[in-house]
Amino acid sequence: MATPGTRVTFTFQDSNFREVKTDLYFPSTVVTPNDTAVVSVATLLQACSGASLTRVAISQADSQTGTPAAGQYASCQDKCLLEMNNDAGQASNWKLPAPIGGMSGIFLSDSSTLNPAATAVAAFVTAVISYVTTQGGTAFTSSAIAGHRLMRKRLKY
Repeated sequence: MATPGTRVTFTFQDSNFREVKTDLYFPSTVVTPNDTAVVSVATLLQACSGASLTRVAISQADSQTGTPAAGQYASCQDKCLLEMNNDAGQASNWKLPAPIGGMSGIFLSDSSTLNPAATAVAAFVTAVISYVTTQGGTAFTSSAIAGHRLMRKRLKY
């Protein structure tokens, strides 16, 4: 059985100060948010998101600040659901807040389906394969990724 991984929480904030947290697991040797693996993944998550990556935390340790990028979906209420299978064939899902849209973004022309060939997505997949594990410590080696845009919650009138 694989060694349980270290949970790292990435906190994003949009220009309206709404926050969303996404958890990823790293090998148990990762003990600080300033670890090279965590910083690499954080940089690539930020490249895919129009929200600001304001905090990266392991327990009480914090790191990373930034300014929200201008994006087609610059609200943390808009998300992209990312899915990859680990080596055991189990699906892992992550929600990326405020995904970057438009021609240079992470979606296909339908503005809803994840484009696995997009530069930022391909770099993120490479980082996941290099650094991320499941909670139980299972690695990811397949570069197959799927995803789609989750629509913003509608206001009730």
